Amino acid sequence: MKIKKKAEASLIAWVLLVGLTVTLAGFVTNFAIKNARKFEPEKIAGPEMYCGDVKISLQNGNIKNRGSLTIVSVYCTPSKEDPIDFELKPGDNLRHPCSSGDEIIPGVESSKGVIVYCPMGGIKVE
Repeated sequence: MKIKKKAEASLIAWVLLVGLTVTLAGFVTNFAIKNARKFEPEKIAGPEMYCGDVKISLQNGNIKNRGSLTIVSVYCTPSKEDPIDFELKPGDNLRHPCSSGDEIIPGVESSKGVIVYCPMGGIKVE
C-alpha cells in the first residue's frame, strides 16, 4: 500500500502541531509553578485578607468566637498595651480580660505565623 504525498504532509503537520502544543504547555506550566512559589499574599494584601471572617461577640462577660478562624490573641485598647495570647476556636467562649470602656481587638495567625490584628472585628466592652 502506497501513502499519498498529501496524506504524509497532513500527518507530519499534525505531529508537529501536537508536539509544539505539548512543549509550549510544559514551558507555561514550569513558569507558572516557579512564580506561584514566589507569591507572598502578605505583600499585596493587608489585614483584610485575614480578617474577612473574624467575628466576635460579648455575652455574659465572655468573648464568643462567631467566625470561622481561630483567634490566637486579643488586645484591649486603650487600657492594656500588651496583647493577651490564647486559643479561641470557632464557637468557643472565653472570659474577656478587658476593662469596661475598652475595645477588644482580636488577632488571627497568618500563613507565615505572624499575628494579624483585626480592628474591624473588634467590639466595645460596656
